[in-house]
Amino acid sequence: MNDVVRKKRKKIAFTTIIVIASIVILGTIFGVVDYFRTVSGKKPIFIYRVVNVSNIDINKNGVEYYGIGYKVSICDSETKDYTFQLGHKKKTSCFTSLNCSETYGAKNDKHSYEFSFFHDKLYQIKATYLVPTRMIENEKTFAKEYLNFNDVISVSSSVKKINKNTYELKQTCDLSKMSNSDIEKVCLIDYFDKSEIVELTRKRIRDNYHKDACK
Repeated sequence: MNDVVRKKRKKIAFTTIIVIASIVILGTIFGVVDYFRTVSGKKPIFIYRVVNVSNIDINKNGVEYYGIGYKVSICDSETKDYTFQLGHKKKTSCFTSLNCSETYGAKNDKHSYEFSFFHDKLYQIKATYLVPTRMIENEKTFAKEYLNFNDVISVSSSVKKINKNTYELKQTCDLSKMSNSDIEKVCLIDYFDKSEIVELTRKRIRDNYHKDACK
């Protein structure tokens, strides 16, 4: 009886090894074929799952193709710029973000930014400024002046007095929908001139802030 059980176990183990080896070999062949298609700018063919990816903020559509043990991604369907990687976990995202915040002296004197990037190119800035009332020359006209300053296409803004000592200002610049002249006119980032904004990358922004100010 024991011999029969051993033989069955060996047969199951052998069959399992054959199945696993076959999957690995097929996966390798499929992966090699799709890799060379990808580097040639062609669509992969040995894939079992397709996921469409889109970002309404920048109006970009992409696709992710899943194969056996590998993935082929395209950030922008219009450019057909395929990226091949082993494994399914995304190593480099098409869309990334960076949050930076610094306080200047008092707690109610603070600048915070949420930067959004596509292929490491900055396309949106969401800024929040806390401003002490003592720094405002004329509170009666301040809100109107700030909103008028931001009255530019693809820029949204708001002003709110959150307590007797502090104003909260918000500004969102959708850079991908703005002209360079409007960006330079309205959008602001600490440590950078307005003319530099359109060329900024995630690394460059992070490197100019103080340690631990960005995450």
